[in-house]
Amino acid sequence: MKRNKNMDIIRALAMISVLVYHIYAITQLSYDIPVVNNFLKYGGVIGVDVFFILSGYGIYCSLRNSEASSIKWSYKDYLIKRLKRIGPQYYASLLVILLFTGGAAYIAKDQIFNLVSHFFLYHNIYYHAAGAISGVCWTLGTISQFYLLAPLLYKLIKKHPKIILFFSITIPIVIKVFLYHYVFAITPNTDSFYYFTYGGQLYTTINCFVIGMLIAQLQYKDNKKISNLICIIINCILVSLLYLLLKAFDSNNLPFINTGINSDCLTGYIGNDLLTILL
Repeated sequence: MKRNKNMDIIRALAMISVLVYHIYAITQLSYDIPVVNNFLKYGGVIGVDVFFILSGYGIYCSLRNSEASSIKWSYKDYLIKRLKRIGPQYYASLLVILLFTGGAAYIAKDQIFNLVSHFFLYHNIYYHAAGAISGVCWTLGTISQFYLLAPLLYKLIKKHPKIILFFSITIPIVIKVFLYHYVFAITPNTDSFYYFTYGGQLYTTINCFVIGMLIAQLQYKDNKKISNLICIIINCILVSLLYLLLKAFDSNNLPFINTGINSDCLTGYIGNDLLTILL
């Protein structure tokens, strides 16, 4: 496959977005310009969603090329290839944290669950493990679980793209309503990271991956060129809508809306779907 440099540019922008958000969160810097504050505050969500969309797009392209080749496809070989893709950097980062930083505290008998869950990439599922060792590696758990499901989604999307899109958008909403009203209601943990953890699982972010896969499918089916002027106009409209959506996340004056993208309110239910579609 010829490397798509446009994808690298989008990855770079997503990385910068996440990095700037964490600097903003740590330093608590604020500006008098509302538009800047909105993009800083939700830069992490934007960057992570873009990474998930790109993962769906890339996996679809990879599976399609494998299908088109004469080499027999193997689920085992597919998983090994995925692990080679994310494993070296991920495990190297964990080693650095455990051996050369305060993360060395996790090398203890009572921390075995955190170590094992991080090693096998299911730490994101648990509230107490998701932010342990490395607070930013929860995304690798979500992405690796998507990899397990991706070949099935690929086949379903090829046959029933509209049905899969519908369920990928509605399932996260249904699950969020269930979590907020039947799970979170009986638990004493109500801090923001608790909501964030369960709002960032595969079952609540599947919309990002599926939309990424659908974009790849559309590109293969209808590879028409669009003029730069039309692209600029469309993107200006989408960026404007994105700003209005981010503004709505912080509004307490709109009906059925409270603060936050992961809260028990309208934006908490459909906010990520709208954000993903715009991105």
